[in-house]
Amino acid sequence: MSSFTVAVVISYLLFMQFACCDSLSLESTTTNAANNRAMQQRRLVKSAYELNNVDRITPATYSNRANLTLTPVIDGKVWSCDRPFLWNGIDVSCRATLILKGDTLFVHSPVSLERDLQTKVDGIIEQEGVKRMIVLTTNYEHLKYVPEWYLKYGLGADVNGELEVKFYGCPGIRDKVEEVKWDGEIGGDEELWDYDVLEPLHVGCERVLGKPFFNEVVFYFKEEGVFVSTDLFWNYPKLQGVNPTLTSSGDWGEWELAPPVKVPFSSRLWKFGMDKVYKPVYNKFMVSDQEEFSRVKDKILDEWEIHVAVPAHGDIVRGEEACAEALNKHFGRRS
Repeated sequence: MSSFTVAVVISYLLFMQFACCDSLSLESTTTNAANNRAMQQRRLVKSAYELNNVDRITPATYSNRANLTLTPVIDGKVWSCDRPFLWNGIDVSCRATLILKGDTLFVHSPVSLERDLQTKVDGIIEQEGVKRMIVLTTNYEHLKYVPEWYLKYGLGADVNGELEVKFYGCPGIRDKVEEVKWDGEIGGDEELWDYDVLEPLHVGCERVLGKPFFNEVVFYFKEEGVFVSTDLFWNYPKLQGVNPTLTSSGDWGEWELAPPVKVPFSSRLWKFGMDKVYKPVYNKFMVSDQEEFSRVKDKILDEWEIHVAVPAHGDIVRGEEACAEALNKHFGRRS
């Protein structure tokens, strides 16, 4: 056998060895990711059962797929409170998000404080040793239920005296909800809490008839890479499935706490209107400061490492790649 032939054979064998190792490594990585996801899901389901005193999930509506009072998003740290919300008879869905860091509990965009939810929130306060609650009203549209939370927690009725409660809102909130004694408006120079924990970003770039319309503040929970939005980002579902159009890896799709449900025709029509009619109008006519809007989008898409996107309307997105795909698509940028 010539030296050339020997060299070719050796090169081929080395190539096959490296290719085999790469294949095994990729297979191992994929298996590990799947096992990690399954483990996280089991923990969340167990937590959901315990928190809601149930032994099984009974799917209901697309706006509360698991039909729970509180649905764990990140075990022991983030919960979603999913509810139907009717606008002219159309279920446009709504979600409050609870975030726990140390002894501080953040409540993002409050929903109705019905008795069962109040019991669950009080349980978290007691079990987790919460000393401070921060209630965040994040734009001019989601105002309806914050007075309920203020009556219960802000005025101190039936609350342990050791619990400090603060009510903060987007700029201009004092003029919008006068029955709440606000502790501050987000977006100024003053840091109202530790912004390294939950970072706010004011979206002060849109005007209608010369006045702010939403005046929204969005948030980033750095420790877990969670992006929380009220109306700047939405993710209404299609006819079936959970995030079926995402092609990137990482999203969980359908699973026990996000089961498939039927989406009403009126809600699908609403999605079409939001995606195809409202969004172009917002981007072209309502956004009066495109430079500021670009700054906001760059912050969200380029600086924040988002692993979970939690909108007030529609399905949660999981996984860094899937979140990047969903957010880039929503904000009109190619990922």
